[in-house]
Amino acid sequence: MLPARRYLLTVAGSRRNISYFMTHIAIIGAGAIGQALAHILKPKEQVAIFMYDKDPAKITRSALLLPEAVASADVVFLCVPSWAMREAVFEMKLHLKRDAILVSLAKGIEGVSKKTMDALLKELCPTHKMAILGGPMLAAEFMADLPGVGCLATEQSGVEKLVKELFADTLLSLKSSTDVRGVALSGVLKNIYALGLGIAQGLSWGNNQKGWYVTNALSEMADIVELFGGKRETAYGLSGVGDLVATGFSPYSRNNHFGEKLVMTGVCNIKSEGNASLPALSRLLKKPRAVFPLLETLEDVILRGANAKERFPQCMARA
Repeated sequence: MLPARRYLLTVAGSRRNISYFMTHIAIIGAGAIGQALAHILKPKEQVAIFMYDKDPAKITRSALLLPEAVASADVVFLCVPSWAMREAVFEMKLHLKRDAILVSLAKGIEGVSKKTMDALLKELCPTHKMAILGGPMLAAEFMADLPGVGCLATEQSGVEKLVKELFADTLLSLKSSTDVRGVALSGVLKNIYALGLGIAQGLSWGNNQKGWYVTNALSEMADIVELFGGKRETAYGLSGVGDLVATGFSPYSRNNHFGEKLVMTGVCNIKSEGNASLPALSRLLKKPRAVFPLLETLEDVILRGANAKERFPQCMARA
């Protein structure tokens, strides 16, 4: 267990007086997406923003202890990667208000439990309301004041209204979904299949080939979402195709960088949600891999060290 003093909080935004009549939010994780959320919400005069991270270097303003800030939070945005989610939630859950809403932005599968973030939050905080925030939300674009549209998935009353009100008239617009399972899975899958677009970039594939890849990736994503209890149409929405296009073709994407570097150098030590979640997804799937030829190819190249220059053209030739 990490000591609470390692987690630092800060009020993000202008030097406004903090009132309990304001909506209090906590942002866990001061990485790219956490900083982007603070930037998006900074103009909101009736929102008090607190941010913390276990790395004090990421906090630039006056710091508070974790219990002090989380204890008053109406909404907690979880902006840590999937492999750090359990520890982060475990450290803060005893300090949460009973009616605090948890919103996860992580798009991965926990390696040991093989749980997506919706399932993990239900395990750790079963009495709290929760939501998954997915869709194309590149942090660098928000920091450059470019707008975007995300997908907020929740099954619980009151969550949608409060969270959407937070983001009203900001850079981030939100569409609603009740398919929490589907949105969580789509986020995981788009990260995994985005690895392939990075590989395609490294192979100098043209747009015709990439168009073929995206078409088949979406088909497999929809099949897998449906297989694990989500709605297949969710894969064709913002949290699936929208996020895959944004991530897979973005110069800011760690998943894209991973795939491209793997082709160029033969090795890659970049840790991303895509390559971290691929082994867990592989263990979860029980169907023959021939049913998912692109996924099988990604497993061969990333997990088993096959030559991408041979396997990717072979996969396309089988189509």
